[in-house]
Amino acid sequence: MSDAGAKSEYREILPEIRAALEAHRQWVASEGREGARAVLRRADLSRTDLRGAQLCGADLSGADLEGAQLRGADLSEAGRIQARLAGADLRGVSLQRSRLQHVDLNGADLEGAKLNGAGMQGVRLRRANLRGAGLSPVELELGDLTEADLAGADLTRANLHRAELRGAKLPGANLTRSRLQEANLWGADLRGARLGRADLRGADLTRTQLREADLQGAKLKGADFVQADLQGANLQGLSFQDVDLYKANLEGADLRGADLEGASGLTRAQRESARTA
Repeated sequence: MSDAGAKSEYREILPEIRAALEAHRQWVASEGREGARAVLRRADLSRTDLRGAQLCGADLSGADLEGAQLRGADLSEAGRIQARLAGADLRGVSLQRSRLQHVDLNGADLEGAKLNGAGMQGVRLRRANLRGAGLSPVELELGDLTEADLAGADLTRANLHRAELRGAKLPGANLTRSRLQEANLWGADLRGARLGRADLRGADLTRTQLREADLQGAKLKGADFVQADLQGANLQGLSFQDVDLYKANLEGADLRGADLEGASGLTRAQRESARTA
């Protein structure tokens, strides 16, 4: 679809909103000496074309941005955003250091977005597109990322404690030192993902695809790997205390130096299929 065709799908910016955005642009550029901060509380901006808008530090409390076009917009340091953003086009948007607790971003397109340092506790990102997004570090505790696409995303040191990641797509993602305690990763795709020194204690990784993933240094106590695919995964030196490996595929997995005492569901055949020496 051409840019003109795509633009026709969205509403034009109302004159008073356009004036507020221009004053805000001046306010940001002059570091507060000129213009005025945009206060868009409870504004109806749904289906509005706001691509490239300068909204850094704007007040968007209660604004309706559902289905809005925000590609390339700057919403960094926007304080507490309590807006509806479900289905919004947020490709390449900057939300760095913004507070988005419990915001509805279901189905939003955040490919390549910059979310570094954002507070996103309890945010809803079901089936959202976050391919290649910058999420290091980010607070996503209790977030719902069911079936979200996070392929290649940078989640280094991300807080995903008790997050819902069922069926999420994370191939090639960087989750080094991430906090995934008690997270639900049932059926997630983590092929080739980097999970070095990640905290997976108590996490549910049932039927998770972890082929060729790197888990060296990860904490696994109490994690559930039932029927998980760990072919070729790097599991060197890990402790499997209270870890359930029932029917997990360990073919070619590197278990050299691993402590398998205390693991449940582990058979002789599984041991023999892995690399232990």
